[in-house]
Amino acid sequence: MRPSYADAFESPLGFVRFLLRDYRSAAEAYRRALELEPDSLLTRFNLATALEAQGEPAAARELYRALLGDLEAAGGDLDARSRMIEAQCLARLGRHAEAAELAEKVLERRPEDVQILHQAAQTYALVGERLSALYYVERCVEKGLRREWFEIPAF
Repeated sequence: MRPSYADAFESPLGFVRFLLRDYRSAAEAYRRALELEPDSLLTRFNLATALEAQGEPAAARELYRALLGDLEAAGGDLDARSRMIEAQCLARLGRHAEAAELAEKVLERRPEDVQILHQAAQTYALVGERLSALYYVERCVEKGLRREWFEIPAF
């Protein structure tokens, strides 16, 4: 059974280490997790963000491109959370207009999902739409998302 977004994002050692700004250890934890579940979209994405945060942008971009290719190949078979990973990959690869457009489409489908709102805030921060990012940060906080979620490098 594939872990849920919350299980994959909140619980593992990789994310804890990421929050502690120990990006090298976070990347190692994500690599170990991928040994167990190599097709996990979220873990692959988290590894790329950890590599980017530790100063390995070329390796991160390579992972974002591969992940984006897999997500685009899936077409309409993706859920909203996977689409938000796609939006973030687009943003991190400099395709800002596409990223913002995709985020908006996903938000129309899932406007109350706190994980979608958090991903949207990140996407808008990455593409430089500060007011939109702030709006979604505020929505997340209203829904009870803790401060630590906004101390990651995307913000």
